[in-house]
Amino acid sequence: MNQVAFPQPLASTPRLVLRNDLIHRRLQMGDRTLWVTKDPIAGDFFYFSEREYTLLSALDGRSPDAIAADYRRHHGNDVLSPDGLVSFLAEVQRSGLLRGATTTPESEPPAAARSQGGFRGGLMSPLAIRLPGFNPDRLLDFIEPKTRWIFAPLTLSLAVVWMLLGAAIVGLRAETFFLELRQSQAWAPAGMMGVVIVVIALTKIVHELAHAVTCRRYGGSCTEIGLMFLVMIPCLYCDVSNAWLQPRRSRRIAVSAAGMFAELWIAATAAVLWSITIDGPLHWTCLSIVVVCSVSTLLFNGNPLMRYDGYYILSDLLRIPNLASESSAAMMRRTKQLLTGIVPADRGKGSEPLLIGYAIASLVYRLVVIGAILFAIHKLAIAYHLQILAWMVTAPMLFGLLRGSWRQVGTLRLSNWERRAMRRGRVAIVNLLVILLLAAGLLIPWPQRIVLPFIAKVGDQQDVYIAQPGSLMSVAAEGTRVKRGDAIASLRNHELDLELESLAAEETTLEQRLDRVASLRSEDPTAAAQIPALREWIAAIKEKIALRKREQAALQVVAPRDGMVFAAASPGESATAAGGDAGWTGSLLDDRNLGCFLTRGTHLCSIGSPDERTVALFASHREIGFIRLGQTVELHRLGAPGARVSGIVTRIDAQPVSQLPHELVVNQLVSVEPNAGSGDQPMEPTYQIEVALSDVDQPLRLRATGSARVHVGYQSLLQRLSRFLADSLRFELNP
Repeated sequence: MNQVAFPQPLASTPRLVLRNDLIHRRLQMGDRTLWVTKDPIAGDFFYFSEREYTLLSALDGRSPDAIAADYRRHHGNDVLSPDGLVSFLAEVQRSGLLRGATTTPESEPPAAARSQGGFRGGLMSPLAIRLPGFNPDRLLDFIEPKTRWIFAPLTLSLAVVWMLLGAAIVGLRAETFFLELRQSQAWAPAGMMGVVIVVIALTKIVHELAHAVTCRRYGGSCTEIGLMFLVMIPCLYCDVSNAWLQPRRSRRIAVSAAGMFAELWIAATAAVLWSITIDGPLHWTCLSIVVVCSVSTLLFNGNPLMRYDGYYILSDLLRIPNLASESSAAMMRRTKQLLTGIVPADRGKGSEPLLIGYAIASLVYRLVVIGAILFAIHKLAIAYHLQILAWMVTAPMLFGLLRGSWRQVGTLRLSNWERRAMRRGRVAIVNLLVILLLAAGLLIPWPQRIVLPFIAKVGDQQDVYIAQPGSLMSVAAEGTRVKRGDAIASLRNHELDLELESLAAEETTLEQRLDRVASLRSEDPTAAAQIPALREWIAAIKEKIALRKREQAALQVVAPRDGMVFAAASPGESATAAGGDAGWTGSLLDDRNLGCFLTRGTHLCSIGSPDERTVALFASHREIGFIRLGQTVELHRLGAPGARVSGIVTRIDAQPVSQLPHELVVNQLVSVEPNAGSGDQPMEPTYQIEVALSDVDQPLRLRATGSARVHVGYQSLLQRLSRFLADSLRFELNP
C-alpha cells in the first residue's frame, strides 16, 4: 500500500481478524524490505513495509484501540499517526483481507472468481474482454520438462546472436522490407489473410506459454490461461502474477520478458526465411510475422506505460513493485498540495519526481491510445453508417473511464484537520486559475489542419497512351525534352507485319489476274464480266492495306506537345490491378522493359512542363467544407520522411469523383468500396482539390503519393468536439 490514506470511519465489526488463506512473502527491493500479500480468491497483490506488515500481523481479533496501544508500545508514533492507523485498518478492510470482508465468497474457486471479475470488467470496457480460462498445470507438467534446454546459457546466447542476425538482415534490406509492407495487395486475398491470422495467433500462444513455462521453471505457478478480446482481436492471456512471490528479482524479470524474448526469436527466424524466399505465401507470411513479433511486440508488450510486460520489467528495475499505484498516489499527493497548500504527512521519498513523471506520461499515453482507438472506430462507423454500433462499444468504455477518474478525484477528499489547516485564499485562486485554463483550452481557437491523401501531376500535363498493341522496341528516357511530333517510342506488331505481307501478296495476285482477264476480254466475252468485280476486290484490298499501314504508323508514338517526358505508373500500381499480366516492371521508360508487349490503352508516359507541378488532393464530403481557395498545403511524400513541399489550393471540384487513383488505393491512403464492380470507387462522396506547388527545388515524381496537411483556419476544441459528435450521432436507421 505505502500510500497516504486519510482517516475514514472504520466499518463496525466485532473483531479485526486477518484471513488465514492469504499468502505472504518477504521481498528485498534494494535497501527496502517489503512484504507481498496475495489474495488467492481475488488474485490481487498487496505490498506492505516491515512495520505495516507488523501491524497487519497483529490483527488477531482485538479492537483497533488495543492494536494501536500495542503498536505504540513497540514502535511509538513515528510511522503511523492515530488517524493514519485508523485509515490503514479501514483500507485493509476495504481490500478484503479481513474475515467477513471479502467481496467474493470464499467457497468460490479462485480461477472462477478472477474470470468472472475479468468478464464483468470487460462488460465495462468492450475493448478488452477477458473470458473464463482453465488451470494449465497438466499442460505445463507436460511442456516444462521438454523445454529446460532453452534455459541453458549456451542456448540463450545463441538465441541472442540469432536475433541480432535477423535484425541485421532487415536493416540491410530495409528499403525492400518497407516497400513490400506497402504492397499489401500481394497478401490481401482471403486465403492468404487466413493463413497469416492463424500464424499470428500461434505466435501469441507461444508468447503466453513462454511466460507460463518460465514461471514454472523458476518455481512459480500459472493459475489460469484463457481467451481474451483486445480491441475485438482474439488473443491469449496467461496469469503468472504468482511470479511476484519469487524473491529473486532477476527471475521475476525473466518471467516478464519471456514472452517478448520468444517472439523476437520467432521474428528473427521469420526474417531469415523472408530474405531467402521469393514472392509467395511463405514469403508474405514471414513478412507479417516479422512485423507482428518485433515491432508490435516492442511497441505494445514492451511499452512500460501500460500494464503489460514492459511495465513489470520497469517495476522490478526501479524496485517499485506497485509502480502504477505508487506513481498515482504521488501525483495525487502533489496535486492536493498545489490545490490546498497542505504539505502531506507522507512527503514521499527521493523517487517522487520519477513517480510523478511516470504517472503523467502513463496518463497521457493511455488517453492518446484510447482516443486513437475510439476515433478509428467512429470514423469507420461513419463510413459504413454504423454509428449506433460504435456508440454501443464506446459508451461502456467512457463510463468506465469516468468512474475511474471519479475515484481518483475521490482521493483528494480532505480530513477534518486538513480542512482546518487549508489555506482558503490559495484554494480559491488555484480553482479560479484551473477554471480559466480549462475555458481557454476549450474556447480559444487553435490552428486546425486536415490531413488528405495526394497524388502528384505535371503542370498542364498530357498523358500519352498506346494506340496500337505491339512490342516495345525503343523509348525515350525520362527527363528527355521533346517537341511536338518528335518520336517518343517505337513498337512492332509481328501479326500486323504478317497481315500486311499477306495483303500485299493478295493484291499482287489479284492485279495479275486482272491483267490476264483484261487481255482475254476480246476473245472471251465472260472474261469481260469479271473485270468490275476484280477491280472492286482490288480496291477493297488497297483500302485494307492503307488502314493497316495507318495502324502500323501508329506504332511510332510521337509527342503531342512540347515539354518533358515523365514516367507513368508501374504495373505493380496500375496495370496488374486490372487483372492482367503486364509483363513489365517499374517504368516503361526503363531499358529493361524493351521487348515487352503493350496492349492498346497502356499509359506510356506523360508530357508536361518541366518546371510546373500540381497535385490532386482528395477530401471526403465531411472535410470538403473546410477547404477554401488560397489555403496553404504542406506535402509529405510517401517513403521520403522529412521531404516536404508546400503549395496553395487553386481549384475545388464541385462534383464528387467516380474513381480514385489506384496508387492511393495501393498505398492504403484512401478507402474504396469493397467488391466494387469496376474501378476503385470511393467509399463515401469524395472531391478532388488541385494544389499549385510553390516550391519546385525538389520536383515530385509523376504520380508520387503521400499525405498533405491543409491549413484550414482556426477552431476551438469545443467546436471540434461538437463537430465530431454531430458526425457520430447522425444515426441513419432507414435503409
